[in-house]
Amino acid sequence: MFAFIVTMRSGHRFTIRAEELRPNPDGYYELLATLPSGDDPHATKQVVAVFDRGAVLSVVARECLVAVEEPGENGTRAHLIAKTDPIPF
Repeated sequence: MFAFIVTMRSGHRFTIRAEELRPNPDGYYELLATLPSGDDPHATKQVVAVFDRGAVLSVVARECLVAVEEPGENGTRAHLIAKTDPIPF
């Protein structure tokens, strides 16, 4: 089980405990986990969170995170871009 940190383009950040992250064909990211079930020892993974891929800036498993980027002056994060920003290359 991992703690996935999902950062949205809007700047909001969510931490979701899940076992797996997968894209679905409808344009969403799904986070899956096996929910505790006292009666079923063979419980299957269930979707515990869904995010629109276009609204997601980044996803990282907290357990794999080595360092965190510090905000710039005035709390701005230079790496946040809008969908309409031109790609520089």
